[in-house]
Amino acid sequence: MRYTEWFRRREDYDATLRCYVVQPESVTEQKRLQYYDEYAAGKIAEAEAMIANLKEYRAALAERYNYYELAAYSFRLELLREAQYQGKKCYWVKIVKVFENKKEQVEFSKRYEGKERHKAFEHFRQLQKERPGMEVYQDTEKRSWER
Repeated sequence: MRYTEWFRRREDYDATLRCYVVQPESVTEQKRLQYYDEYAAGKIAEAEAMIANLKEYRAALAERYNYYELAAYSFRLELLREAQYQGKKCYWVKIVKVFENKKEQVEFSKRYEGKERHKAFEHFRQLQKERPGMEVYQDTEKRSWER
């Protein structure tokens, strides 16, 4: 089975190899010795197949890494207000890397408590000055359910 088969039904896979062995000196019958030898040979074959699959998997990861390393992207500066339970608020200042395929990766993130609102806005303005030309997104309005 190739590593690509691992992800047919799910996005993750537990590649585990289990092997039960007994001490050779404890086996007294030739038939059992032959059985354990064949069992060990089968497990070695499984382990070699898993190693080959994991090498292919690593190559695919490297290819994917290079795709993101070379893909066109832009940065977006965000200031977000988040209403939490019990009426608490917090503010997030983020720098997000946006790739051409619309995938996003957070490069920087800092959280401010509601009482530190002015610090969040100041940090946001400072980053705007430091990195001109970056897309800016601000969502700090109260939500309809908060009123």
